[in-house]
Amino acid sequence: MHHPQGTPAPPLRNPQITFDSLVPTVMTLITFILLFGGEP
Repeated sequence: MHHPQGTPAPPLRNPQITFDSLVPTVMTLITFILLFGGEP
């Protein structure tokens, strides 16, 4: 089975994009934890 060049590249090609996308998510999670965890 040949994969045509029109198919999207695997996510492993640019792992940095995934890391950059996770940074704001982690920061938001930390902020929520501090807000809900700090105030009873």
